[in-house]
Amino acid sequence: MHCGGDIYAGNYGIRSRRSLNASGSITSNGDIRVGWHISAGKDLISTSGHIHVGDDVIVSGKINAGEFVFCGGRLHSMEDIRAEGGIDVSYDILAGGNIHAGFGINVGQSIRCTGTLSFTKNLFAGISTHIPHAADDAVVECREISGGGIIRSGQLFLRQPEISPTIIPPAKSGLSLSDITRWADKHLLEAVLGKQIMESGGIILREAAHMTATELMRRAGLSEADAECILAAIELGRRATKSLMKGKVIGTSEDVFSWFHDRLIDRRKEGFFCITLTQKHRIIDCHSISEGSLSSTLVHPREAFIPAIRDSAAAVIYCHNHPSGDTSPSVEDKTLTSRLVSCGEILGVRVLDHIVIGNNGFYSFNDHGLIDKALADSSNPNNKSYIASSPSMSLTTTSGKPKSRKPVCVSGEKPLTTATRTPGVRKRIPKS
Repeated sequence: MHCGGDIYAGNYGIRSRRSLNASGSITSNGDIRVGWHISAGKDLISTSGHIHVGDDVIVSGKINAGEFVFCGGRLHSMEDIRAEGGIDVSYDILAGGNIHAGFGINVGQSIRCTGTLSFTKNLFAGISTHIPHAADDAVVECREISGGGIIRSGQLFLRQPEISPTIIPPAKSGLSLSDITRWADKHLLEAVLGKQIMESGGIILREAAHMTATELMRRAGLSEADAECILAAIELGRRATKSLMKGKVIGTSEDVFSWFHDRLIDRRKEGFFCITLTQKHRIIDCHSISEGSLSSTLVHPREAFIPAIRDSAAAVIYCHNHPSGDTSPSVEDKTLTSRLVSCGEILGVRVLDHIVIGNNGFYSFNDHGLIDKALADSSNPNNKSYIASSPSMSLTTTSGKPKSRKPVCVSGEKPLTTATRTPGVRKRIPKS
């Protein structure tokens, strides 16, 4: 249920199997029972009933329940949280004001409030046996505690924590892209999820780009829906960046590195990519050719030139990463480059460069003169290595010897010492 203003219900209460979202307040004289999550731009009030929510509760105003509050996710309010009964939350409780429970408080992880934490009976943080997300070292952080029973928690801090505002974007925020680019990672995540998060949960956006939804859930304690939302936002950014690059002119190997470095850094597997270009070296598109293991990826010239033929490209630039960070090309990298250049000459599609990207630098075959050497070798009628050799090539693998008509698996890239940019003369890519 979505409402652009307030939601009010009488004694019969509010019941929804899914979510309940309102830009204003949500008020009921009876119970409020929601299967998924609740978000409100103002207050959430049940004057004489229970508040029972299957997932998160994110409210910019206060939360007030005449009886108990049960929450299967996070309970966040920028003002007071008050329940005449008890408070039972699976994850964490955050309040910009006071927290009061007429009975006890039971929370799976942490409690943070800027005011007073008061309760009549017991406070259990992170040690509940019936909460699946209970933490061993749960934190209770508030200005003061007024309790009438047992307090059990991993850590207890009596201070006033800093709590940033909940992000519930208005219909017309007036923000520009230049404003958003100055936001911290935490605020960007909050804007994507449409709710407040206690912290980035150890999420490094650069690493998150290469995680699965399951890894994000385990690493940051996110729900499946939140993890999928973050990955969707990352993919949207990738596509937007890719569309912006189309039509740009590639002049040097530095241009390719500046574009691909952020996409490939911290990538755990080797990937092989093809940039298709026009006659004037403007980018047509970027294609992923193959993805391999930690130390190798299998590439065949047949697959490597399919994007170029489909895009009617005049030239291509190939690029792959070394997860170890070392940019030194292996013997297999050099052999594959020679084959690709030779096949490109036959197809009329010029291979301008092959770039190996590491953590802090890159190696350009064109800058080191190896593309010109491969062109000279391919023009030699006595050189037929690209025809007589095996049909596919592993860029970098572990061990073994070439076998006839089977993928080659030989020694791979050198062990990583210090990932630095491989020195070489930065030549401009020649015009076709």
